[in-house]
Order: sequence, then structure tokens, then C-alpha cells
Amino acid sequence: MPEASKKKHIFRKITMAFIGLVILGNVISALSNSDNDNYSYSHKNDKAVEKTDRQTSKQTNSIQDQTLQKDEDISTSWDSDDDLQYNVMPDGNIEITGFTGTGSRVSISSEIDNKDVTKIADSAFKGNTSLTDITIWADIEYIGDSAFQGCTALKSISIPSETTHIGKSAFQGCTHLEHASIWGEPEIGSYAFADCTALNSISISSDTPIIGDHAFENCSSAKSLTVWGCGTIGEYAFSKCSGLESASITVSDTVKSYAFADCTNMKHVSIDSEGVIQAHAFYSCTALEDITMWNDDANVDADAFSNCPNLKEKP
Repeated sequence: MPEASKKKHIFRKITMAFIGLVILGNVISALSNSDNDNYSYSHKNDKAVEKTDRQTSKQTNSIQDQTLQKDEDISTSWDSDDDLQYNVMPDGNIEITGFTGTGSRVSISSEIDNKDVTKIADSAFKGNTSLTDITIWADIEYIGDSAFQGCTALKSISIPSETTHIGKSAFQGCTHLEHASIWGEPEIGSYAFADCTALNSISISSDTPIIGDHAFENCSSAKSLTVWGCGTIGEYAFSKCSGLESASITVSDTVKSYAFADCTNMKHVSIDSEGVIQAHAFYSCTALEDITMWNDDANVDADAFSNCPNLKEKP
């Protein structure tokens, strides 16, 4: 082979070898980048999964904490019969005399030690500012004087149909009491619900023998009053119920003097009575416009509606 041809042949082989090395380098680099990308993608996925697992774990722990908190709230806020102090009365029934619990709610069972619970004694819960709810499962016949007086956190109370007596000042000054359901026909003592300034309505069932003096005085948030049947409404029984807009009352005996004095927002009154409406019974009901009398036999004193300047016609 001539010397020139031989040199060309060698040069061609060197060139091809060089090109081969370049191509091989590019392939190796591409493969390396692909591995790095795959590793990066995999690493990112692993971190995402790890983050999701941490979030799920955190949410699970939060739910468990909330559940435990709710369980704790339920177990600690409701007090049992063990927190009630009581006596066994001569008739063998139970009288609730006090309360030693720390929760905000108490339930009074119908029986303790297989004996019927029939009475809440005088001052049994007086001045307890923690109680918000009281559930009475018992057939309570008697609620004593000042039994719940000054229970300023109490929001509602349902008085059983078996109750025949609500004592003096039994709920006086329960300033957060919004709902009081009286299902029976009890005698309601003087000042029984006086100064319950959050009470929003008053409804008293039929055949209630007496609503005592000052019984609902200064229940300033009550907007409506219904007395389905009562023997006597005492002096100042509903006086200063300044939010009262209307009243419907059925009375068989007497509406005493100043029973509705200073109900300054009351515009309409409906009265069904065969008895006596004493002087100044509706004194200074300055917004009163009309009165409906359902019975002509009522004995209405001439001054029963004194200082009612907007009253169109007196009965």
C-alpha cells in the first residue's frame, strides 16, 4: 500500500474511534441523568408519602384527642346521685338536701337506694353558680324555699307534673334562667321566680291554686304571659315585667292590687274571671291600649286600671 494511502487509512480509523468515544460518552451521560431524575422523582414521592403519613397521623391524633376530651367532658360535667346529699324522711321517701359535685349539670334520679325521691329541701342548691342544667327524673312533689335561689348560671328547668308546691324564693335571682316549664298545678310561693331577668316567656297551667306575692316580679325579658287557670294572683306577682307585651289570664278568685303594676310595655290584656280585680291591679301599665273581658260577672274595681293613659275604654 502506498505511503499516502496508508496514512489516510490510519487517520480514518482514529477519527471513527474518536466519534465512537463521543457517542459512548453521550449515552453514558444520558443514562446517568435518567437515573438521577428517577432517583429525584422517587425521592420526592417518598417525601410526599411521608408528609401525607405525618398529616394523617396528626389528624388521627387530633380526632383521638377531641374524642378523649369529649369523653372527659361528658364524664366530668354530669354529676351523679353520689354527689347529692339526702335524708330519708319519716314516710320512707328521699329528700334532697344538698349538692357536693363540681360539674355544671346534675341529674336527679327517681330513686335512690330503692326509695322514691319526692322532695328538694329548703336551700338545697342555693347559691350554686356552676350549675347550668338540672334534669329532674324524680316525681318531685315539693320544692322548698330558696331551693335554687341565686343559681345564676342555670339556663332551664322543667318542673314535673307531680309537683304541688314551689317554695318562697325557690328560683329567685336565677339571672340566666331562660326557660321554666311548669307542668303540674303547684302552689307558687312568693318571690319564687322574682328577678329571673332572662326568662323569655311565662306559661302556667290550669288549676294552679295561687301565684304568690312578687312571684314573677322583675322578669323583665318575658314577652308573653299565659295563665291557663289560677285561683289567686298575688300582689306584685308580675310587676315590673317591663318586656311583657300581652297577657292572657284565667282567674277564678282574685287578681290582687299591683299584680301587674309597671308592666310598661304591655298593650293587650285578655281576662276571664268571675272573681275580683282589685284596685291598682294594672297600675301604671302606660302602654296598655285595650282589654278583653270574657266574663261580665267579674267584679272590677274602679281603680283597677289607674294611670293607664293609653287605655281606650275601661271595663
